[in-house]
Amino acid sequence: MWLFISRRIRMWLLLTVLVPLGTRVLRSLGRALESRKGPSAVSRNLIKAGDLAENGANKLRGRRR
Repeated sequence: MWLFISRRIRMWLLLTVLVPLGTRVLRSLGRALESRKGPSAVSRNLIKAGDLAENGANKLRGRRR
């Protein structure tokens, strides 16, 4: 199926659907882990990874936080 979709459409799908979904998943995993066992290096890094991707997307869109 991926073979029949052009390269630009695949990149658009990745950047508009999968990356925001991935950032939400990382951030929610970090917060869930933090709420269950308290702050740890793993939970902080998961939350940071979600924030980093969101900040990069905002920078590309021209928004400031």
